[in-house]
Amino acid sequence: MALDQKIAFLGGGNMAEALIKGMLAAGIAKPDRILVSDVSTERLEHLNKTYRIVVQRSNKDAAAQADIILLCVKPQIIDVVLSKIEPVADKEKLVISIAAG
Repeated sequence: MALDQKIAFLGGGNMAEALIKGMLAAGIAKPDRILVSDVSTERLEHLNKTYRIVVQRSNKDAAAQADIILLCVKPQIIDVVLSKIEPVADKEKLVISIAAG
């Protein structure tokens, strides 16, 4: 059964894509409930075309719309990402870090 919550992946690299692919294949989430943000327009286009998920350039906008936020960025930029989403990451949201290192 698919989750009703919206899930935002902040960072659309290989780790995020593997999780997205697995969640969709397992029926855990539907494409319209998954958002991904990334600095690379090409990467966002690939993810949208391949999985039909919602893509955005802004981490803050993606986080604002989500119930669950997955931090899929490199450890050296996690502080920057957290500072950008702080205004919208309230205590009702689940934040999970899979920061690669």
